[in-house]
Amino acid sequence: ALSAGNAEIREDALRAITQLNARGGSKGKWKSEDAFGRVGDILKCLRESIKSTSLERPAEEQELKAAERTCDLMHVYGHVREALDRAKEQRNACDFEDLIVQTAQMLRGDARGQDAVRARVARSIKHLMIDECQDTDSLQLEIARLLARADQGPRLFIVGDAKQSIYYFRGAEVEVFHAARAEAGEVVRMDKNFRTLPDVLHFINEFFVRSNLLREAEPTYAPMKVHRDPVQDSRVEFLIPPILDESSTADYRDAEADLLARRIAALCGEGAPATVYDPKLQTFRRAQFGDVAILLRAFSDVHRYERALREASIPFAVVAGVGFYQRQEVLDLLNLLTVLVDPWNELALLGWLRSPIVGLSDPALVRLCGGVEHPLGLAAQFHGEGTCGDPEQDNRLDAARTLLEDLRAHAGMPLAEFIHYVIDQTRYEAILLGQFLGVQRASNIRKLAELAGAFGPGTSPRLGAFVRYLSEASTTAIREGEAAVDTEGRCAVSIMTVHKSKGLEFPIVAVADMGRAVQPGSNAPMAFHRALGLAVKVTGDSGDKESPGCLNAINARQKREELAEQARVLYVAMTRARDYLILSGPPDSEKGNSWFAAMHTTFGILDRADGDTIRGDGWIAKVRRSEQASPREDVTPPGEPLPAPDVLKSRVGPPPPETWTPEVFAITRVLEAFKKDGAQDEPERDEDVPRDRGTALRRGTLVHRFLELWDFVTKPGRLIEELVLAECPLREDRTRLVADLRRVASILSSHEWGARLASPTGIRREVPFLLRLNGSLVRGTIDALLEDGSIIDYKTGRRSPEKDEVYRRQIQLYASAIHSLTGALPPAGYLLYVDGDHGLEIDSVDVSSQAVERTRAEAIIAMRASSETAAGRAP
Repeated sequence: ALSAGNAEIREDALRAITQLNARGGSKGKWKSEDAFGRVGDILKCLRESIKSTSLERPAEEQELKAAERTCDLMHVYGHVREALDRAKEQRNACDFEDLIVQTAQMLRGDARGQDAVRARVARSIKHLMIDECQDTDSLQLEIARLLARADQGPRLFIVGDAKQSIYYFRGAEVEVFHAARAEAGEVVRMDKNFRTLPDVLHFINEFFVRSNLLREAEPTYAPMKVHRDPVQDSRVEFLIPPILDESSTADYRDAEADLLARRIAALCGEGAPATVYDPKLQTFRRAQFGDVAILLRAFSDVHRYERALREASIPFAVVAGVGFYQRQEVLDLLNLLTVLVDPWNELALLGWLRSPIVGLSDPALVRLCGGVEHPLGLAAQFHGEGTCGDPEQDNRLDAARTLLEDLRAHAGMPLAEFIHYVIDQTRYEAILLGQFLGVQRASNIRKLAELAGAFGPGTSPRLGAFVRYLSEASTTAIREGEAAVDTEGRCAVSIMTVHKSKGLEFPIVAVADMGRAVQPGSNAPMAFHRALGLAVKVTGDSGDKESPGCLNAINARQKREELAEQARVLYVAMTRARDYLILSGPPDSEKGNSWFAAMHTTFGILDRADGDTIRGDGWIAKVRRSEQASPREDVTPPGEPLPAPDVLKSRVGPPPPETWTPEVFAITRVLEAFKKDGAQDEPERDEDVPRDRGTALRRGTLVHRFLELWDFVTKPGRLIEELVLAECPLREDRTRLVADLRRVASILSSHEWGARLASPTGIRREVPFLLRLNGSLVRGTIDALLEDGSIIDYKTGRRSPEKDEVYRRQIQLYASAIHSLTGALPPAGYLLYVDGDHGLEIDSVDVSSQAVERTRAEAIIAMRASSETAAGRAP
């Protein structure tokens, strides 16, 4: 009947199957009681699968209406897709899907000679291997096969494990791997597990054999073979908190997190700690916190586990948890940088003043704003003469104002150097080291400085652009892991998602929150499946949304695939363990589609008392419903003394590399070391220029930015206005800066040098360099290089003999850098003073070998003195 061509006959046959009941017979007629039970389970699964396809015949009118709406939706989609394709074509852009599709189209070949393209690419590859093939899709596999089938094409190797296909939500098609394996000429099974202790692996094998959760990925589960020797001890634990009166799901998750934290403390404590195998020592040793990983299916409740570990004084590191950009210490520095860029951003100002960097109290902030009844603007009061009405709080407020002025005066430094300067001046690193998980927090702000160094490589990144990037990253859920810290001795528990752990291994794995229900399917008004197509709901006569048969079929298929995906996620989580496997969940998990419910169905764990043992073939598991808290006064591992204050700084961040790392000097630091008699960086040009050193520095930086962007041909008016608007935070300064930039443009345009700088091909702007001097490195950026290699450096501000001498040495260091790169000195070097009272003033600098060598020697002496001075100031 099932093979009949008539759909109604097949449907009747399926209905008949749903009525079968194997349990109604006698057990004695079966080969064994186990066989009787297994057949009953199979029939139950079969009935549920058939019923999920919705055998009810839908109304013809409803189906017709749904088909029309689906066609309408496809028509709209077609217009949207055409608009998207046009927009990408206009921008000459491709997304990831375009790259895959266009590659496949090119390799398929056609009459335009693309067969030759495929053959040429294929000949360049001898062996082609697809790793993790279970996570690929049909189009990606087609690309590999097209190359393998070409003349003189590569041999194709496919490696994968259907049980570890956990990227369904990204478009992975596990059936593609099944098809590839079925078509393969030769299959080599790699079924030996070299990672996991047999006492754990035997448990995993038995669970998936008995539960049959992986039937979609592997219809007949093939147990993994063991490699290591067993220890014949309990290495699997079920953590189940006691039943609570009138409890909620949140209460149980808190209780589970507390129990897990106490158990981790016991496993890694001094009483009777667990032992794990150390591959380096090739023997078992005591477990440490760094051996433990807590794996979660979702991060929505990660804060509960963070809280429990913190209260148990257990150090931990969240791998892409809340996210690096959402960490409080990063946000504190972001608020400060935002205030530097936009002084009137009151939200950022409030966050910075409230942070540990300044430490104003809430009552003090209220008083600073004029009180509750007559509130005034926070920014106006802070930048004005507002007070907090408390001597101690006012001292902090004055210190914040002084700090802000100092940072503004140094904002023209190279970005990475400036971020390091901010960290040093705020003493924020020392503040964080005194807090819980201080090493991790301090490492995070060091990582922020590293990000600044990598921001905009090959360009001269601006503070404003970096702040905008950080702001967007902190609000758009960009996942960036926290800074890596050395866990040797510090021993931090890792918290991560199961997906993040794929490919990793840990001595002790705790799969937590296993009572979270798996809720596949969707109640959305439309559904799409790559094999079944698109379907939409329609409005019935009663006004309610109704689902046509095709939509029900798609939802049923997706539900089955998502349930299978979650089973594979559990398999991946459990097989990350090397020596211990801890499974935790609430005591009310016997119902629903949860991992703990599957454990209870298989082993009856929820009916066990505290301390009960469950035994299987080659494994022993223990049920724990309570754990005595082990008090800990600090987060230092047992036996390790607290570090002395003078070595705390060396413990922040990754361990030092084995190779020697040279000291790096920014060119501005070298110039500071050259200066004599306290010469100022950018003194005032005339009375119209503010006497605020920070404003003068910003003006000089803005002039350099303008000369970098202007082509010396087009009228600069619009560029000047846009640049000042983007870079100048204070409205009252913009008019003066626009006038200054217009004057600079006018001076250059009227001079013969303007035409020389207007060459479209004969000038290179903002050229970065790195110069080695006696084991140290000097880095900087040359304003411009002419076609013949001559150096141009723009200068602003009033001239003085002392500064002129420093600037000449700067040009000579630039010449030395060019000589190191090209093997030849530049023909000339020029200082272009764009603020001259009588127009453009040009100084030619001696860049002969004698002059350059003399300056190199002087720079080495100055840099050594600068390093010694800095070392003397270091705490």
